[in-house]
Amino acid sequence: MVCVAVLACRTNTPSDIIDATYGPSKVVVPKAPALGLLLERPLFENYNKKVKEANEKLSSSDDPAYRPIINFDPYQDIIEQFKQDQIYSRMRAQESKEATPLTLDNIEDDEDKENVDTSKLAEMEGYKLYYCNCPHAVNFPKK
Repeated sequence: MVCVAVLACRTNTPSDIIDATYGPSKVVVPKAPALGLLLERPLFENYNKKVKEANEKLSSSDDPAYRPIINFDPYQDIIEQFKQDQIYSRMRAQESKEATPLTLDNIEDDEDKENVDTSKLAEMEGYKLYYCNCPHAVNFPKK
């Protein structure tokens, strides 16, 4: 599904393609490279709001139903250091080795293929979504 969202954003594909993938028709979706998919910061505002409201109804924090709110702010420095040392450095190394960003950028623009490993580009350019119950293929057009 990540690839559907990426292709829909980077091409002229109508946004209702996302809704169509949740329908009864079978849709073959290409896989997006995992490189660069990173949950930058978990968000717990809604959870914390519900927990706070529930906790206010309790007599004390010793109640077994009491739940602490989730807050990663005290650990932000440790988290940032981990991301730099363990995640970003590995992502940069893999991008360097495989020329991933250049390949993905050229799928969108397609103007400077001389600098791209065209075997990887060819693999990615052929992606289409097929609806098994429809008489035609739904393509992601280029800009």
